[in-house]
Amino acid sequence: MIKKINLNIMLALAIGVIVLGTYQRVQLATLETTGGDHGTQIKAVTDLLSGTNPYIWTVRSYANLKNDPGSKGYAYLPGIMYTNSVFYLFQTTLRFNYNTNISLPFLMELPSVVASVFIGLFFIKYFYNKSNWAMLFSTLFWFYNPYIYYKHSDIGYDAVTIAFLLWAFYYLEKDDVVSGVLYSLSVIFKTFPLIMIFIFLFKSKNKVVFIAAGIIMFLVFSIPFFKSIADFATYIQGALLVHGDRFVQGRPYLYYISYYYRIEFFRIIPFKAYSIGAIVSGWLATIFFTTSRLVKDKFKLAVFPFILFYTLTPVLNRTYVTWGIPFFLAGSFAFFEKKNKWAFYVINCAYWLFIYWYIAQWKDGFHIWHP
Repeated sequence: MIKKINLNIMLALAIGVIVLGTYQRVQLATLETTGGDHGTQIKAVTDLLSGTNPYIWTVRSYANLKNDPGSKGYAYLPGIMYTNSVFYLFQTTLRFNYNTNISLPFLMELPSVVASVFIGLFFIKYFYNKSNWAMLFSTLFWFYNPYIYYKHSDIGYDAVTIAFLLWAFYYLEKDDVVSGVLYSLSVIFKTFPLIMIFIFLFKSKNKVVFIAAGIIMFLVFSIPFFKSIADFATYIQGALLVHGDRFVQGRPYLYYISYYYRIEFFRIIPFKAYSIGAIVSGWLATIFFTTSRLVKDKFKLAVFPFILFYTLTPVLNRTYVTWGIPFFLAGSFAFFEKKNKWAFYVINCAYWLFIYWYIAQWKDGFHIWHP
């Protein structure tokens, strides 16, 4: 009876964190301006609505990246672009028909707010029968993560991708259709979930059903780009393949070590080796740990692709540091659930402090300045 009361108290506290964290995010959304990639996203929207393939500009801009690094086209699959198009049309309709001007940047932040709620609900669902303290701790960690705590800004559509990927993981081994659809949606918004593809392939009960569900969802979202073979090829090139034309961006960890500790070796290795290695190394780790049966739990497996990605990626912007947070929380709990439970809290508190320290000194990326 006492245990049940304590669990309900912790549940109420976790829900309270979600409510307060959501209120804070809504407040931050009202302050959102047109900085960052706003211009790129609006150009993609206007091109789409005018009947022009937005990825034509993407391919051109990335081909000219060295001469004009500040002018990059929209380089994701179309999830974000479609959502922004709905907001753009909604805001335009209100402005012209009802003389009401709701900020477009505010509308574009709302999906992130909703996604964070679903991430918080995942922690409640995952930890509820495992550990009430871990449930509250993880919810607090997410809603007051180092990025939002230091930057006083939300992470935009990154949260949407994380939410879809996290719930795809939850339904993995339970429902291949739901898991496949959610995983495909996560990739359609941003492509970093591809580092986890082999976990889904190994852990799905019916691999054909999982793959079919994901492909169907991808094809449905790709319909506007089926006008011709050239149109579809431009779509794939602009959404997926142009990233090989990028250069060091943000503050990648290996470049931080190289610049601050004068280790030239890290800069001798070609950019593409890091770019490919950041993805492929996670696939290889998954294959090794799964086939050797050293790691069986899906959330334990998820830890390795993220660690390898963060270690090797030559492109690390501020919001990227939030991608792995829910998976590190769930995965580290799975590692220490049966013994040394205190290690879960110590490791994640240390990780929170590390991310905060890393972001706090981040005035400019290494592509703009380095020591």
